[in-house]
Amino acid sequence: MENTKKVPVLRFPEFSGVWEVKKLGDLVEIQSGLSPSNFELLEKGKYPFLKVEELNNCQKYQYDSRNYIDLDKNLIPAESIIFPKRGMAILNNKVRITKIASQMDSNLMAIFPKKNKINTEFLFYKIYSEKLYKIADTSSIPQINNKHIEPYKIKIPEIKEQQKIADFISQIDSRIEKIVKKKQLLERYKKGVMQKIFNQELRFKDDNGNDYLDWEIKEIGKISNPKQWATISAIDLLDSGYAVYGANSFIGYYSEYNHEFETVTVTCRGATCGSVSLIPEKSYITGNSMCLDDIESTIYNYKFIYYAISFRGFGDIISGSAQPQIIGSAIKKVKINIPHLEEQTKIADFLNEIDCKINIVSKQLEGTKKYKNGLLKKMFV
Repeated sequence: MENTKKVPVLRFPEFSGVWEVKKLGDLVEIQSGLSPSNFELLEKGKYPFLKVEELNNCQKYQYDSRNYIDLDKNLIPAESIIFPKRGMAILNNKVRITKIASQMDSNLMAIFPKKNKINTEFLFYKIYSEKLYKIADTSSIPQINNKHIEPYKIKIPEIKEQQKIADFISQIDSRIEKIVKKKQLLERYKKGVMQKIFNQELRFKDDNGNDYLDWEIKEIGKISNPKQWATISAIDLLDSGYAVYGANSFIGYYSEYNHEFETVTVTCRGATCGSVSLIPEKSYITGNSMCLDDIESTIYNYKFIYYAISFRGFGDIISGSAQPQIIGSAIKKVKINIPHLEEQTKIADFLNEIDCKINIVSKQLEGTKKYKNGLLKKMFV
């Protein structure tokens, strides 16, 4: 359905007048990449050689790559907008700006502004808000070619308004980047302290400053009752009721729950096989996860068990290639080191406090991204 709006919902007061309809082909130059099989890729070199997977390493600005090349021909200029030109990556709307001259492979496309036609940052946000899949041919394998870019119509204001919009949203992106870095620092800190704790390089002491007893090796089958519960059919899920969790994620509601208290689970089927989760109280947990039931609270802290097995991982007991799985008999034999209950509790409380901080930052990140997406809808036509 064609967008008939001519002005945005939200606008800076000093600007007026309708936005003009322009074809992208009149605003930008288009450039495609090179086949990497024709060149020797280097660990270090003059120019980053970008592939689709490199776009996962940043949110907006593309500085570097795992591969480099010394070829000067067909360079992608700095301040180009790059994105996937074929395949399912188009549907993920991965749009980036090159900050240095680069080379790229044939699965990427670059567009860059013709002189005085459109602001680069505004173009980035415009393409991002338009969504790549709207520009692409998605009839079979999604793809974007010159024939899709050149006639594609967008609405744009005068250059000064473009600049102000781009500057404003860039400030929000800077805030998002700071929150992302804060979250990454907390996650790295947690990973580091978990390594020291579970390698017993870092030990807690009792309230009198004395050492706790040595840790003991226990099998999971001795400290819990690993169990797969009945799986609920999709047609039996409800719009409300008790939350249902499948392979470590929420999938709907049901009329009853099978776990009254928070429960440690291990995904035992599918792509996320082996991942460890803490499922909230009064939930129904399906057979796609192994529940570590009946953990004796007078001997074991269930949150310590959660952190201990999260650190250990279950890659060594996953079987099957087409459909990865973990069977009950295998998980029961998995061994972990366990300290005295008091030390378990101190460790669990310490790591849980870090998780709470990570969750707070995650919510800040989610809220800021939501705020940005709302602005994109209101500030663009």
